[in-house]
Amino acid sequence: MALAFLLVIAGLGALLLGGEGLVVGAARLARSWGVSPLAIGLTVVAFGTSAPELAVSVIAALEGTPAIAVGNVFGSNIFNVLVAVGVPAAMTGLVVRRQIFRRELPFCVLANVLVIGLGYTAYRLDRWEGAVLLACLGGFLFWVVRTGRETEEIEEDVDEHSPALVFGGVALICGIGAALLGTDHPVQLWLLLGASACAMTVLHFHRLMGGLLGPAVLVPIGLGLLVGGSHILVVGATAIAGGLGISQATIGLTIVAIGTSAPELAAGLAAARKGMSDIVLGNAIGSNLFNLLSVLGAASLIHPMDVAPQFLTFDAWIALLTVVLLLPLKSGKTGHLSRFAGLLLVLLWVAYTTVLLVMEGQV
Repeated sequence: MALAFLLVIAGLGALLLGGEGLVVGAARLARSWGVSPLAIGLTVVAFGTSAPELAVSVIAALEGTPAIAVGNVFGSNIFNVLVAVGVPAAMTGLVVRRQIFRRELPFCVLANVLVIGLGYTAYRLDRWEGAVLLACLGGFLFWVVRTGRETEEIEEDVDEHSPALVFGGVALICGIGAALLGTDHPVQLWLLLGASACAMTVLHFHRLMGGLLGPAVLVPIGLGLLVGGSHILVVGATAIAGGLGISQATIGLTIVAIGTSAPELAAGLAAARKGMSDIVLGNAIGSNLFNLLSVLGAASLIHPMDVAPQFLTFDAWIALLTVVLLLPLKSGKTGHLSRFAGLLLVLLWVAYTTVLLVMEGQV
């Protein structure tokens, strides 16, 4: 049990450090490429934080377990809006550009409707449908980059006493302790520790790394920490849950779903702390689009997947409604999400999870 707790702490520390590194690198990318932070959040950050969902769903498709792939996408998308946006909004409030509510958000709604419509065709996603989803993603990315050519002053400095550096130190200490105790994932753990040390070094001396060197190092390291940290977190949390006698169904509905979406939350918290609200909402919307179009598209292209009817009668519609809900929650004609709106989103996720557990007979 001690090993599991060390893995959880190491995973959380790596997630927070990775979120900080990714956001700082993304801010520099936006400045050097001459595009808006929103465009970076919708593309680079969103793709990176969706990597765990992509890995889980593709493996599930290859292993012939489509329920895991489809459930992972819908569950993660619900978490992204209600928690990865809700928690930062509840902490600081979010002020984002109104264009995201007029352009990117409606596109996300259409993507949800498209997936639901394709799913209803014999309750199955065939290869041609996967190709359609991937083509839609390609069109969206081209449009974002083409329309995102705008620059603004971005503050991405990292204080030498940044909390991320503290969390990175904690991750290193706990990770080394877990490695000494022995784990079934030694290679992943040591890679995670090495990436944490590199990220801490770059973040500490980032002012000396001008030009493209900063983002060239921080973005891939940040992405690696997010993916690796979420994996280690799930491993440790699953071991704790098993030791406490929690069922596999409950573990899958809660710990694994939260673990694969933890990168979105970590990146969102780091961006909110720096006042980069565009990246918070852009990351959530972009991740949802990647999950729907890229994850389901790639998984079904590799292996046609059955879509269980219960997904299309409950979870898929909840995922759609959470995106639509953002429209009335913004204040008036502005793009402001208040702390109250953020708290409401989090409470809705708690209610949704409770309903799931009740339906599964776990509560």
